[in-house]
Amino acid sequence: ADLLFYGKGRRKKMGDGFWWDIYIDPIVDELNKNTVVLERPFKVSHRTPAKTSGLRYTDLIEYTGTVLQKTGAVEASFSDEEFSKIEEIKSRILSDFDVDIPLRRMVKEDLSLRKARLPLYRRLVRRVDPEIAFLTVSYNGRETFVEACQAEGVPVVELQHGVINRYHMAYSFPYENKKVFPDYFFSFGEFWSDSTDLPLPDEDVHPVGYPYLETCSDKYAGINESEIVLFISQVRIGERLSQFAKSLSERPDVDEEVVYKLHPKEYGSWKERYPWLVDSDVTVVADDPPLYRLFSESRRQVGVHSTALYEGLYFGLDTYIVDISGVEYMRYLIKNGHANLVNSVDDYVAKRGMGTTNFDEAYFFRHNPISNFKQSIDEIVS
Repeated sequence: ADLLFYGKGRRKKMGDGFWWDIYIDPIVDELNKNTVVLERPFKVSHRTPAKTSGLRYTDLIEYTGTVLQKTGAVEASFSDEEFSKIEEIKSRILSDFDVDIPLRRMVKEDLSLRKARLPLYRRLVRRVDPEIAFLTVSYNGRETFVEACQAEGVPVVELQHGVINRYHMAYSFPYENKKVFPDYFFSFGEFWSDSTDLPLPDEDVHPVGYPYLETCSDKYAGINESEIVLFISQVRIGERLSQFAKSLSERPDVDEEVVYKLHPKEYGSWKERYPWLVDSDVTVVADDPPLYRLFSESRRQVGVHSTALYEGLYFGLDTYIVDISGVEYMRYLIKNGHANLVNSVDDYVAKRGMGTTNFDEAYFFRHNPISNFKQSIDEIVS
């Protein structure tokens, strides 16, 4: 194939009845290239029917590697110097955080998996023989695929799939470069590379845009907004944010409809996690209506540090960031007046009419992403 894509495995069911990879599917059909899309198992399964054409599963490679590692058929070996370094890191973690972890075993397991899977991925890459390989996540075990492509002389491009910043351990390298990292990075816009120390030279970072976001924005462009305040939940901060939403819905001086959009990981458990929402006046939403339709219908949004908050700004929503753990990710938005920092329901009500300053959407999400994507591919190939 001309191009090889490696997806996350996590998919979203759309109105057409198909499960979409929202980072890959809006692109591959527009490229007029022969493509193969690989997918790892997600929670030991795959979502079907999948929208993706040319889809192939990597279960055989993943599970073969696991069996070889678990049975001890393949083991990573370490020098005395490497063992000493591992023990030094383990001691620092124990000293600084008072957490004792079996670091030697963890490192050995991970590198044994790498040793088992690397020749299998190299064989796969040779068989496909692509001009370029793309993937949406380059960490958490995907380094082996990156290493296999580079060993076979195939340049690797990572597609941005969420928030990256100086606090993200997979992308921020202010002191040293990561040894195994994609050759190029296609970002949503210039903002993300400006705020993150990516281990790449500037010329290898291409701000191309976010095709799925732009398509959905056009789709819902004609919907009129209402007096809705949309809460964007996340698992880690959901307890406090959901209590904030409930308290707001009980305010007699607030005439907004309070809508609480769950994170996908909360869909099946929110009634147990947030029982105070069950009989409240808060409208709790799982996956219907879709998030981008909610953006089009809403006037304001409240959250902490979700990627969706940036997308809501793209739709023109007044934005309020609750001052709890994770707020540090959003300092740029707050400092530049794109969002208001609030520490209580009273504070939100007081600031509700302030609005926010102009959000330069093209700086965060570059326009015409498909055209930009094609141009960047041509530059890399040439």
